[in-house]
Amino acid sequence: MHILLANNAHASLFQSDKFLVNITFLKKFENEIFLEKDSSIFTDRAGTSRTSNTSNQVKMGESHYKEELVLKFCKEIVDHLDKMALDKKLTNLNIICEPSFLGELRNEITPALKKLINKELAKNFYTEKPLELGEFLKNHELTY
Repeated sequence: MHILLANNAHASLFQSDKFLVNITFLKKFENEIFLEKDSSIFTDRAGTSRTSNTSNQVKMGESHYKEELVLKFCKEIVDHLDKMALDKKLTNLNIICEPSFLGELRNEITPALKKLINKELAKNFYTEKPLELGEFLKNHELTY
């Protein structure tokens, strides 16, 4: 089984046995532009563009631009998961995401991938450490 942890800036994919004893970190995703300081992405003055990342910010506005960054990040994650499913490397998926990110991710999930989702949990928890994930799952009484 696979477990995806994600928020607007980070996502990590784990593989585990059904007893959640052997948990292995597989892949890290980063929303690199979203991680930059707001001051380097956005300006206070309308129509002013300071970095290469802000070309669309002038047209869209700050909040819409952030939404677009999150949407692109969701698509990157879903594309990777779809490829894994197509290659038969993904047969069962459990998702733990920050609530607003979970909603965006649901919008991007393909019908084929949706069939593989076992459980979803709307919780803002992120780690790249299997031990921390195991403790989180145990503390929240999550069994798969």
